[in-house]
Amino acid sequence: MIGGLKKTASRAAMLAAAGVLLGGLHLAPANAADLGGDCCADLEERIAELEVTTARKGTRKTTLTVYGFVNRALLYWDDGIQSDVYSVDNDNASTRFGFKGKVSPIAGLEIGYLIEVDWNSAASNEVSNISNWRAFNAPAGADPVLANGNADDGVIFGADMRHAAVYLKTARGKVTLGHTSQPMSGITEIDLSGTKVVATARGIRWNQNFVLAVNGAYYSNGNHALTWGNISPLRGHLGGTRRDLIRYDSPTIAGFTLSAAWGEDDFWGVAGRWAGSLGDFNIAAGLGYREHNGRQTVVDALGAAYTAGDSEDNGNTGTGVDILAGSAAVLHVPTGLNLHFAAGQAVHANVTPGRDDTTTFWYIKGGLKAKHFAMGPTALYAEYYDSENGAAGATANAAFNGGFLIDNSDVDFWGLGVVQHIPSAATEIYLGYRKFTGSATITPIGGAPVNVGFDDLDMVMGGMRVKF
Repeated sequence: MIGGLKKTASRAAMLAAAGVLLGGLHLAPANAADLGGDCCADLEERIAELEVTTARKGTRKTTLTVYGFVNRALLYWDDGIQSDVYSVDNDNASTRFGFKGKVSPIAGLEIGYLIEVDWNSAASNEVSNISNWRAFNAPAGADPVLANGNADDGVIFGADMRHAAVYLKTARGKVTLGHTSQPMSGITEIDLSGTKVVATARGIRWNQNFVLAVNGAYYSNGNHALTWGNISPLRGHLGGTRRDLIRYDSPTIAGFTLSAAWGEDDFWGVAGRWAGSLGDFNIAAGLGYREHNGRQTVVDALGAAYTAGDSEDNGNTGTGVDILAGSAAVLHVPTGLNLHFAAGQAVHANVTPGRDDTTTFWYIKGGLKAKHFAMGPTALYAEYYDSENGAAGATANAAFNGGFLIDNSDVDFWGLGVVQHIPSAATEIYLGYRKFTGSATITPIGGAPVNVGFDDLDMVMGGMRVKF
């Protein structure tokens, strides 16, 4: 009787707390006179009432964990023509939420699921320095208001399904089926610095849709504008994104894990990762390779026919590509000194013979992570990024509809910043600066190649990520 009463009272207390949060419920304190012979019946009745108003799992068989974070920032920019400050969602680690759970129906077998949604407004890779930049690239006759999908007024909203997958896991490894990460996802972001929230090899997450300028004027032929994203193909870091696939991950053996996957449109990829320690040093590294093998005949904007591949990370049809990339990081535990290095190469299948078909990049970041304040460690960093980009692909070029063909381009930036960790609040407060420089060889349709040096772009991002 006493044990049952304690269990029932415990359930009531937990549900009452939920009720207070959800509905401002007021519960009168109990005293000795309240504990009559029908107390348990009263408690059970109250529990039933609360369960009606309390969110819960649809099944009691599997676990349910809700997780995510909100990552908002102020983004200052100066392109040499104008400057402004936007309130943005930091796309380096965009705001998201998810649900995950698992169950073990028999010993040695785990079944689980993962659903995760990216949920943000005015993402840093979507805002632009020109409110109607998309109208520049709109088809003839398009409504400029409808074409203006990326205004600078901070009202852009986006939701994206990041993961919708199920898995089986045993001592022999894990098999995942659904829309989820490729084996190479994050392979260029293996980092022990504590600064990934603001600084990674994702070179254009701050400025993807900012229009390029030359000698104080935005670069356009009157109908079509060129952006930093256009001269930095495959999102600049070659680490891969999520796809519909089936994936295998091996058990971790001596710190080493192997992953492999196959997916729609003849995609396949493999990756290996290792993490461990040597004396006072923590070390982590990874290397991956993937191919997209679908082929089709394409005629580019110059009228040349060639064999092209299927779509890749930038979503452009006919941009087949083979990619090799990886990264490594080391942290000296006693001092907090750390170093991160990433590099990669992509060979595009859709480039007209005779044009440059290769994209390469490298990125280095050094820093110091130490506890100067009681709230948590402070991470300082300095970074440098360099990419040499061949022809961005027929479809990417044809998107300018008679505007430009990018024969090759170079994008660089250097930056520095700080991240303050507050572990007790699952929070990071950050501030970072970057200076972007770029150049390209561009062939106007019907014209000769022209070497173009673009004006620098200065940016400062400061914000906060709160996890839950």
